[in-house]
Amino acid sequence: MSYGLTNEETRPVGNLAVCDNQSRFDSHDLQPGDTVELAEPRNLIAAQCGTAPEVLSRTFRRFEEDGVLSAAPRHVTVHQPDRLRELAEHIE
Repeated sequence: MSYGLTNEETRPVGNLAVCDNQSRFDSHDLQPGDTVELAEPRNLIAAQCGTAPEVLSRTFRRFEEDGVLSAAPRHVTVHQPDRLRELAEHIE
């Protein structure tokens, strides 16, 4: 499934596991292989998280190395949604 996001929805989904907690998953039933289209560039998502774009890129890279997701400039494909949820639980 592919999720297209409006600007209003980008903040919650853009922050899915980077700068917010488990509650960001509640409205999205992510399945392995689902793609989340990012309506905002990564630098704006990073700014919304209060971090630098480099930190966001490193986080995506670490998740890619762990097989959790694949990140492209304008979308993210989730491979292990349960693992992503686990990681989000530990982020305040």
